[in-house]
Amino acid sequence: MRAPSTLSREQFEKACKSFISDSGVGLEYLPQGWAWTEHPRYAGLGFMQRITTIRSRVSCDSQIDTEIEDELEDIYDPAVFLSGQLSDAPIIKVYESVVLSTTFKVPAFYFSAFREDGTPLDLGKIIGAGYLRGTVDGVDSSSNSVMLPSPNEEAATFPLLSQGDHPVLGTSSWYLHPCNMAHAMRPLLDDIVGDEWVEDKPDRGLFRWLSTWFMIINSAVNIVQLSEATSSFNMVHC
Repeated sequence: MRAPSTLSREQFEKACKSFISDSGVGLEYLPQGWAWTEHPRYAGLGFMQRITTIRSRVSCDSQIDTEIEDELEDIYDPAVFLSGQLSDAPIIKVYESVVLSTTFKVPAFYFSAFREDGTPLDLGKIIGAGYLRGTVDGVDSSSNSVMLPSPNEEAATFPLLSQGDHPVLGTSSWYLHPCNMAHAMRPLLDDIVGDEWVEDKPDRGLFRWLSTWFMIINSAVNIVQLSEATSSFNMVHC
């Protein structure tokens, strides 16, 4: 049986809780530190979230320019963070969450970034901080959407980074648009799981499904390296 390229609400919750409990020791290549959060008033709107703390590669007070853009390829190096070479760099808090898209029936990745004083960062400064992978052209402080470098030919129109309200929290956030996620997932699931899909089996079920989804997200956002460089995470309360 082939793995589904979309998830039901029940499958999404099971996948997230399995990922939270099973992605620890021995699976450091997966992003760590996630927690499941239930909506305080409405059932069935739970989601995964975490907070990461990073140090910007450029000043949060400076505008991104062409010289900086040229240096953004592989700009994030966790070894640099762990070595303390950026101890004087500006600290940025990134609020990340994984929410089920009710329209496309796939997980969607949302994030927002803030300076230490709580001031939100615009897209240019987020890119300059090294949070996103690769180079991005034509970005200024007023941009509210941008096409990120495609991870492969199969996902030529993915990922589109957009700005909008968080579907549960209602806060302004950036998100990787999920419209083409099912299409991007299909060849990976066929290659990794094949015809051996068993929903509750870790290496062939929902845990593997969400791990595969994170592979795609990590092609655009440095989420795995961030989890390596961050020692602790906190809950975001609705």
